[in-house]
Amino acid sequence: MGLRAEPGCGHSALSVERVEAADAPAPPRPAPGRTRQPVSLQTRSLAAASLALAAFLGLSGFALDQAFYESSLQQLRDRLQGYVWSYLSGSDVTVSGRLVLPEFPPDQRFDRPQSGLYAGVAGRNISWESPSALGRELPFDVQLEPNQTRFVGPVATNIGGVYVLSQGVDYAYGDGTKSVRLTFHIAEHESALQRQMQVFRRTLWTWVVILGLMLLAVQLGVLRWSLTPLRRVERDLSKVERGEI
Repeated sequence: MGLRAEPGCGHSALSVERVEAADAPAPPRPAPGRTRQPVSLQTRSLAAASLALAAFLGLSGFALDQAFYESSLQQLRDRLQGYVWSYLSGSDVTVSGRLVLPEFPPDQRFDRPQSGLYAGVAGRNISWESPSALGRELPFDVQLEPNQTRFVGPVATNIGGVYVLSQGVDYAYGDGTKSVRLTFHIAEHESALQRQMQVFRRTLWTWVVILGLMLLAVQLGVLRWSLTPLRRVERDLSKVERGEI
């Protein structure tokens, strides 16, 4: 409100003039409880370090898992190959061309039904399977060239997946002028390898998680210690803004 004096007849008359202020939009006020707090440097550093640590441990665990699987698969192949050599060294072919197998198998599981370990021999007019393979539909009909070796698996059968190692040989018999081509097959059920992998993976990922939590705790302690000077500077700036310094 403004006051303005105007000259009148013999006296001064005061006239009151209302001055209206121009309407201006008021600045918006932030709604209570919706103010977004900035993310602290410690939280950002810890989040970045945690992501890097998780990626590193995950990739390391995957690499160790694959390495152990390849090693276990190679051990399985070597074991089956050893059974093949045992059968080859203990077998013979008679003058009439009949195959004679060793009296005792290299592993007693070849004589037990449903043992998970199977053996077979395929050739011209020759077909033999171990007692453990009776009633099983196993891929023992494949015939290989002499000195040819093949390892495949897991092969789907009526008893589940099996790993099969096959070895082709050429047996000379009689006076040495005759020979017969045979293929020795050794198969093992995949459950043995699966159990081995399950035990390893359970142990591996348990220790990966424990190691990750320990490293995360160490990182948190290091970050808090390294950011101590910054927190001290922040407290000093707050005191300056409040006029305490």
